[in-house]
Amino acid sequence: MEVFRYFESTNKNFGVKISGQLLRHLHDLCEKSYPYETGGILIGRYSENLKWAKIVAATGAPNDSKRSFCSFIRSSQGVSSLLKRMWKKRQYYLGEWHYHPNASPQPSKLDIETMLKLSKSEELRCPEPILLIVGGNSENWYHYVGVHLKNGQVELNETASA
Repeated sequence: MEVFRYFESTNKNFGVKISGQLLRHLHDLCEKSYPYETGGILIGRYSENLKWAKIVAATGAPNDSKRSFCSFIRSSQGVSSLLKRMWKKRQYYLGEWHYHPNASPQPSKLDIETMLKLSKSEELRCPEPILLIVGGNSENWYHYVGVHLKNGQVELNETASA
C-alpha cells in the first residue's frame, strides 16, 4: 500500500499530497548531487475543489542547469515538451523543488522571487506554484512546502492526513 505525506496550510485553504516513494526519489537525487544543490519541477493534479494538489512526479535537473554549493538555477531544456506530454495525461506543472545541502529547507529571498516570477508565467499557467525544498542530508532530511501567491507565500505544515 502506498504511503502518502500530507502538508496543509493552517487555514486549510491549501494542501499538498506526495507519496513517500516520490520523496525517497527526491532524496536519492539529492544524495547523487551532494554537495551541490539540485532540483527540478513538480507535476501532478488538483482535487476537484482545487484545495489539494497531488504531486505524482518530479523531474531531476535538466542538463544545462547551473548548480553550486549554495545555488541552483534550473534550465528550461526539455521542460516545454515534457509539460505538453503531461497535459495530455491531465497532469500539470505544479511548481518547483530543489535541495539545500546540509542546510535548512527555508526558502531564500531568491527562491521567493523566482516563485513569484513563475506564478506570472503564461507558459506555465500556474498562478499559485508549489515550492518543495529538501534540506539536510541523508542522515536527516527536512522539508519545506509552500504555495507562492502573487502577494506572498503560505507555508504548509505536515499533517497526519488529508
